[in-house]
Amino acid sequence: MFDSQRVQQILLNLLSNAIKFSRSDQVVRIGANQKHISLTKTMIVIWVQDQGIGIPPADQVNLFTPFYRVKTKEAKTMNPNGNGLGLSICKRICKHMGGDIEVESLQGIGSTFTYTILADNPP
Repeated sequence: MFDSQRVQQILLNLLSNAIKFSRSDQVVRIGANQKHISLTKTMIVIWVQDQGIGIPPADQVNLFTPFYRVKTKEAKTMNPNGNGLGLSICKRICKHMGGDIEVESLQGIGSTFTYTILADNPP
């Protein structure tokens, strides 16, 4: 039991970013699993992985800050109209749902965004 619309909103934002920052011949992968952490709660883990341009370490630190945009020329070219709000909104939603979001990325190799949320187990 969780807010499926918010979970979908995060997934769509991450997929959109993965596609936006990847070349047309590159693969985007998604996956999910769950971990029962108590009788009443389950941790849901969802990840989106791309083979895109990657994110420099200096930018990863601030990536979930409102209005923050990656500073590389390539990122600005691939997303000239971005406002830097999507990932900060995703982070807020995850936190509100008892989870979090994180990134692992290597410049020129790609990125993996993983988010977690807590869900109530059905009675």
